[in-house]
Amino acid sequence: MEKTNFQLIDYVLSVMSEIRLDQIEAPDDPVEDGEKVLGELPTELRLLDVALSKVRKNLELSCASLPLTIGKVNGELTENQQQAKLAHHLEHRRFNFLKNLLREEIRQRFPEFESDEFDGLALRAGWKVVGLKSSPNESITVVGVGGLSDLFAGLYH
Repeated sequence: MEKTNFQLIDYVLSVMSEIRLDQIEAPDDPVEDGEKVLGELPTELRLLDVALSKVRKNLELSCASLPLTIGKVNGELTENQQQAKLAHHLEHRRFNFLKNLLREEIRQRFPEFESDEFDGLALRAGWKVVGLKSSPNESITVVGVGGLSDLFAGLYH
């Protein structure tokens, strides 16, 4: 893989290059009544969705291990602890960058999602992207696979 001069872009490309298309689990839920098919999620966004899931798992591991790694000695962090803390913050920034990149790519490719007609987004069988509607008495639901469900869930809370 050719490197760019952008660390975050190189990171995303590196994570995506490790993903094999034949290993991506496609959603299998059928389109339901009341859902509007907006289109099909392109291959590159499928890769980005899986990459987001991988980065989220790394972040969860980092979050779980950080308290064990960062224990102050005499009220001070050792150099190794400071490096672990910085590495943890870097994982958060990478995750947020990837999450925002996927969100914006979906908004660019499916601009109709931005209308007031939809309250959420989901992936269905055949990688169909569907807009969800909820009644005023329902809570908003965002479902999908990989990172996509988490990505849009935060938009409505």
